[in-house]
Amino acid sequence: MAAGIGYIEGEEICFIRRYDMMRTVILTLACLVAGWAAAAPDHLDPVTLEVDGGRLLAQPDAMGRIHATTEAAGRILQVAGADDFTPFPGWPKTASGNAWEGGICLNLDADPDLEVVYHVGNNVYAWNSDGTNVPGWPQSTANFYQSGAPAAGDIDGDGALEIVVQGIYTMTQGRIYAFELNGTVVPGFPITHGYATRTIVLADLDGDNDMEIVTNKRLYPVGEAWVYQGDGTVYPGWPKPLDSVPSSSAAVGDINNDGNPEVIVESYYQLHVWDANGNPLPGFPFVLTGGATNSYSSPALADLNGDGYREIIFGTHGSSNLVFVLRHDGTLYPGWPQSVNSWIYSTPAVGFIDGDNLLDIAVGDQILSATPMNKIYAWNANGQPLAGFPIEPLNSINSQILLADLDGDGYTELIVDDNTQNAQGQGKYLAFNHDGTPLTGWPLVTQGTTMFNVPSLADVNGNGILDLAGGGSASSQTNVNLWASTYAYLPASIQIPMFQYNLRHDGLVPTAAVIPPEVEIVLAAVGTPQVPPGGGSFDFNATLINNGATPANIDAWIMVQLPNQAWYGPALGPLALELPGGSSITRLRTQNVPATAPAGDYWYVGRVGVYPGVVYDSSGFTFTKTVSGDGGLGAGENWACTGEPFPGQGSQTPLIPSGLALSASPNPFNPTTAVSYELPAASRVSLRIYDTAGREVATLVNGWRDAGAHQASFDASGLPSGIYFAKLEAGGTAQTLKLILLK
Repeated sequence: MAAGIGYIEGEEICFIRRYDMMRTVILTLACLVAGWAAAAPDHLDPVTLEVDGGRLLAQPDAMGRIHATTEAAGRILQVAGADDFTPFPGWPKTASGNAWEGGICLNLDADPDLEVVYHVGNNVYAWNSDGTNVPGWPQSTANFYQSGAPAAGDIDGDGALEIVVQGIYTMTQGRIYAFELNGTVVPGFPITHGYATRTIVLADLDGDNDMEIVTNKRLYPVGEAWVYQGDGTVYPGWPKPLDSVPSSSAAVGDINNDGNPEVIVESYYQLHVWDANGNPLPGFPFVLTGGATNSYSSPALADLNGDGYREIIFGTHGSSNLVFVLRHDGTLYPGWPQSVNSWIYSTPAVGFIDGDNLLDIAVGDQILSATPMNKIYAWNANGQPLAGFPIEPLNSINSQILLADLDGDGYTELIVDDNTQNAQGQGKYLAFNHDGTPLTGWPLVTQGTTMFNVPSLADVNGNGILDLAGGGSASSQTNVNLWASTYAYLPASIQIPMFQYNLRHDGLVPTAAVIPPEVEIVLAAVGTPQVPPGGGSFDFNATLINNGATPANIDAWIMVQLPNQAWYGPALGPLALELPGGSSITRLRTQNVPATAPAGDYWYVGRVGVYPGVVYDSSGFTFTKTVSGDGGLGAGENWACTGEPFPGQGSQTPLIPSGLALSASPNPFNPTTAVSYELPAASRVSLRIYDTAGREVATLVNGWRDAGAHQASFDASGLPSGIYFAKLEAGGTAQTLKLILLK
């Protein structure tokens, strides 16, 4: 049989045991049949293809079919450990069974730390940051095995969150469980509901400040959409019939701008929308076209054009593999649908990816293949592909992609799952930059595949460092890990921190679209900038252009990327400017580079947008410093940017601070950081670094300095990872700053 794409029929796979949570199989060419095959509707657990000592996992769709190539040989890529993540002590945690769509991080007790909550197999676990069980946990869901991630919300109106999960047994039975934060069962639970697929959604449908529970029920070959109240009773007006089986989570949000939430539920062939009382919205259900069908790609809700109405974004599979965007009235949004090569199980990730302040949409596709042949696709709201996309070739992507500025460069990175395990049983999370290039320090290795294991991003222990909770599934068990990264925790830069955006998993994109102004920035060096060992300066022209017809209110700033790839700045700004329509301004500027700046090549880049995270346009050039300086700042040494002022910028005379100030960037750092300090008056200055035992490990400054801003470089190449303290003494006062070295 020639290599190609086909569909695996459930009966042709040799299952080890009918209701094992993970079934291991060996597929041969005879198992692969071209075209559609009638599948048994009770084979919906993942199957495993063993190739070259490794494993590939695949998930049947809602009707039991698997998208696969007819190729039976291949390779599993070996992965290296991620340099930027360190497991918390006491982790990973191993639990029997599998976990779908990840866990959540929230505070369950009196201490300030967050806890990690997962539904694995038939138990709901809650772990402290040190890996110990939270008192009152785990809680059993009896013979009912997880069907998705835990959700958290106040369902009973007591002012505290509850944990809600659903469990299933075979293809006909299921229960919904609700627990207080201390693990006690909420009155009215569990609910004997029936077989429901994927993650519970919580939403306040009636505005009474408690959450309702939104789920589905599979009644092959049809289904139902259900809503329960926080006491376990059925919400008035529900359930609602579905034309065919459901397999994804619902989404809940106000799409028609009437001030009330709507409930969006997928069936295999249609997408349904009801108001809170169960009345269908005009234009729905939407019947899928082009042979497309729904399974696991839950809808996301976002206002793509800033008109106050949210669009519905979801992915499909089948004869056509399409990403749909629907208006609130059920009509297609301009530029959509967009097609991909293979099936889409990935819930769309909607957020700002390329920094142009126009919402973007990213998904991955999946096919069971022994060689990587899948892609990550990304488009802007108008359906135009983003630069650098699609990213290929990759193994299957099944989960929603997380979006966050991980490394603090002002641009969004993408975190994705992977359906492989190597010969040692290791899986991996991958991460990519906004331009499609791999993110340095990744992949992040797990024990077991990350397929459908959506990670969670949070600062679990409150130390200002980004942490990641994620899991790998292997041999009917899940290994949940908690890692500390080297990245600063910047919550405003995390757009999707967990499955479906929040603890409620309602699919509601929190940021409405803003159409960006048509502005440009051009930075052009005068000559070829080269700075001597003793420090110096270079000149450049900065031009701002508004190509639009109306005035544009923007921020403008300049950043410096150091030879070690760390960022310093802003060297200029941020400046709040108003550019008249059709105008441009050019200013000749001078950038000072201190003697203490390390030797090497620098990237000097100007940005316009909304400081610091939204970039409409950028432009820059390189300059070189030949030899590092003496490690101390002389009088007047700093990164001052002077010259012709921009409108509204005011005097170029550096401001004299009112008091002593101390800061560092980057922080955390590896291995160097720029320590900046400000003096209200000229004085003798001491700037020293100490370890946690009080031992001095470095002297950065010891001498006379003028009033104003100064900077010194701290190189910790010879020091171990850990916490250090910078102590600034001047004019009879002192300031101390905690520094975090993460190698």
